[in-house]
Amino acid sequence: MNKLFFIASCLLVLSSSPTWAQQAPEVVTVRIKETANYVDLTTATDGKAADWRRIKFTAKEDDDERTAEEVEKVVNTYYQQGFTIQAVVPGYIDASTKTTTLIFVKPAKS
Repeated sequence: MNKLFFIASCLLVLSSSPTWAQQAPEVVTVRIKETANYVDLTTATDGKAADWRRIKFTAKEDDDERTAEEVEKVVNTYYQQGFTIQAVVPGYIDASTKTTTLIFVKPAKS
């Protein structure tokens, strides 16, 4: 009788869905480099080449306002795809250049 329960248990485990195994979540890293004249946005995702774009400011623009608008576009794009911000890492290169790294994570489907 014990052998029968053991075999039935083994078969039950073998027939269970492999999705029970934990899958790695999708991760997107966005690095924002701010200077007085421009902002660089670099986006890296799993298995893809990094996307880089530079936003240059004109003399008439408010650089803080423009930076906030561009970062909001990036954040909204990833929120709409189901990502959440996992971490925000501030940093400085020198007195006139600051960096911020945003790490987005999309939970693995269970």
